[in-house]
Amino acid sequence: MTEVKTRKPDAVHPGWLPGDNPRHVPLIGSSADLGEHRTLAIRTIAVFIVLIGIMPCQAGADDAIKIGKWEYSMTEPEIVQAPRSIHVFPKMTSMSTTCITATDPIGFPMAESCRVDKIDVNGGVLRWSVICTRPPATTTLEWIEHYHGETMDGEVNNRTTWPDHLYEKRNSLQGRYRGPCDAK
Repeated sequence: MTEVKTRKPDAVHPGWLPGDNPRHVPLIGSSADLGEHRTLAIRTIAVFIVLIGIMPCQAGADDAIKIGKWEYSMTEPEIVQAPRSIHVFPKMTSMSTTCITATDPIGFPMAESCRVDKIDVNGGVLRWSVICTRPPATTTLEWIEHYHGETMDGEVNNRTTWPDHLYEKRNSLQGRYRGPCDAK
């Protein structure tokens, strides 16, 4: 015995059964069932695939680190809890300018007590860290910089360890491209 299933009415168009809407393209079998719409569908898919392939390349080019002179501002939060050897400072912003080259994406000179721990450049993202040792304290600075054409933003995480205290703060960075580096 064969069971007959009744069709449910269309919720949007009362009185219509599924398949009654003349604007719906029957997608039964393969793309050959599309008839005249087949060529349009294939062209649309081809254009979509080409655009998907181009867009990541363009986005990568815009977000690469631009070589040249950069001006940075770093905003330090107000220090509210500090060990006895640290002075309490209000929130402040400092400015600096440096030259970024293909061989030196950091561009900042290091103090004698500091060394670069690691540098990682991935497209428009630069991650680097510095370790500074001034007994009895050791400071680790971790920089994360995001470059967007002629602007950048990021943060610096500062972690200073004393024998009896740990001090941490996060500074925000903003930057803008100022042109080619000065001739030496």
